[in-house]
Amino acid sequence: MRKLREYKGVTYHSGGWWANGYQYKGSRAASAIISYRSHDLTDDDHPELMRLKEESYKKAPRLEDVIESAYDEWRGGYSRTGYKELIAWRIRQSFPHIDQEER
Repeated sequence: MRKLREYKGVTYHSGGWWANGYQYKGSRAASAIISYRSHDLTDDDHPELMRLKEESYKKAPRLEDVIESAYDEWRGGYSRTGYKELIAWRIRQSFPHIDQEER
């Protein structure tokens, strides 16, 4: 599951700015700055808000990178668990919804 990026408590999705569970309609960053004064947004935050709008979600890690880093840790002797357990733990840390059933 993709995770939303956040900037000073504000996210952008579904065509609007969100903070504290409330949405302000309007896609302009100025709308967020005016609406969310409680988040200490100023005109200086405009470039960051525009980046947030363009890239609303965090990049998900690649499975290969997760497995490779777990292997490096295990091979380097930094882990006290078995290799399979370490990989399973790392995958669950990177993809927290992996064990949830679809309903």
